[in-house]
This record gives sequence, structure tokens and C-alpha cells, in this order.
Amino acid sequence: MKRSTHSRILIILMDNFPDENSAQVTRAACLHNEISRHFPDTYLMMKEGDNPSVREGQILIRPWIPVQGRFQLLKGIIFRVQMTASIIRFVHQKRITSAIIREFDTAPLFPFLKLQKVKIFYDFHGRHDLELNPD
Repeated sequence: MKRSTHSRILIILMDNFPDENSAQVTRAACLHNEISRHFPDTYLMMKEGDNPSVREGQILIRPWIPVQGRFQLLKGIIFRVQMTASIIRFVHQKRITSAIIREFDTAPLFPFLKLQKVKIFYDFHGRHDLELNPD
């Protein structure tokens, strides 16, 4: 099957939700808004928070089991597996052509994205050794 040349972009936040007032979420939302102006098939996928309100192009993933409480680390790992599976399914179904990765825990996606010939863009924040070095 021939792949379409129409750009379909997915911005991925693995462990953040829209209600958070964090640099990760606000930067991803700004990226989504700006890129959507030029490429209408742009999506932002992240964890569903306590007050789910979906904006156009947002895909919110509800954890199978609540992550808070006892065994939070184990539940967080299970959610990352769930999120990875959701991303893989979405990329395949929507025939995503580019992915913007916002966090380090997206590493399990790389082999799949490469096999699907998805262009991967890294948008990390917080590399103090690079940001603070004037050279």
C-alpha cells in the first residue's frame, strides 16, 4: 500500500495531562496550536487528568488503573505500557508521518516508529549543561 504524502503529526507526552500547569504541557499545547495552523492533521496525545476536557486534536488516554496511591511506581510502569500501545495503534490507524517526542520514556516507541518510517523530532527541555553553556 502506497503511503500518502499528506503530513500527519503526533505530539507525544507520556506522563503529563492537560490540567497540569507545567512547562511540558504548556510547551506541547503551544506546539500543537502553532503546527495545527499549517498542518490540520496534527494531534497531541497525553494522559487524561482529573478534569478531562478534550480540545480539537487532543487524544487523552485514561489509565486502566489509577496511578496514584499504593504501588505508584508499578502502576506508572503499567500506564507507560498502556500509553505505548495506544500510541502504536494510533500511529498505525492514522498513518502518522511525523512524531514530536517530548519525554525520555518514549524510547520503546523508536523501533516501531522507525519501521513505520515516521520522522522523529525530539523536543526536550532542561539540558542545563547545554542551555547554560555560553560557548
